[in-house]
Amino acid sequence: MEAAKSENTATPQSNTPLWFWVVAILATLWHAIGLWGLVSYQLFTEAYLDALTDAQAAIFANLPTWYLALWALSTSTAFLGSLALLFRRAMAFWLFVIALSAFIATCIYSFGVLGAAEAMAAPDIAFTVAIGLVMAGLIWLSHRAKGRGILL
Repeated sequence: MEAAKSENTATPQSNTPLWFWVVAILATLWHAIGLWGLVSYQLFTEAYLDALTDAQAAIFANLPTWYLALWALSTSTAFLGSLALLFRRAMAFWLFVIALSAFIATCIYSFGVLGAAEAMAAPDIAFTVAIGLVMAGLIWLSHRAKGRGILL
């Protein structure tokens, strides 16, 4: 009787909805692309700057080291948060909180101090907003998933 009972017990893995896996995979791909953007800037700075307008390149060419550190923190913790979703770990929530906090700090400096909005086209600004909204959405998702027992 005990063996039959354990066979019918659903595992947390089997209770994870398909949509969660789709979101986790898409989030990981999204943040991998962001990580590649950071690595591209670090390794191929000249080629990276050549792809920008003169105004954008002037901003990127003079970014302080602390800004690059925050960019790296935001990008890497967002990617790690996505991996944590794939492994169904509750730490995803805090990784996304760190990522969004660092992202907001870079945006405050970019738009408030450097005046990046004047150098950016409307689609670039919309993409920046989309990055923040995706991270905020992933914070919400990871919080809800933890509450529902999807994240351990």
